Amino acid sequence: MTTPKPKNTTHIIKETFYDMTLYMQALFLLYGISEILADDIIQCLEDGYGKAIKTLKKCDAEGERPKTKANMAVARFLKKLKQERI
Repeated sequence: MTTPKPKNTTHIIKETFYDMTLYMQALFLLYGISEILADDIIQCLEDGYGKAIKTLKKCDAEGERPKTKANMAVARFLKKLKQERI
């Protein structure tokens, strides 16, 4: 038996992407960044947001929960950051 998706998931996703964008803006302002790189980073956030919302809408229409995926790229990057001891 699967548990239903919480009703506030879309709201949580929106708030999360909003917060991530503000964090990125703060980093851009604190450390400086080229305009091209900033555009690329924000475009990645926009793409991720669009995919997340699209998946949620599809799952809502089909009455199922979103499938979680193990994202190897994220795990690999986090491992690299831990090794560099930032």
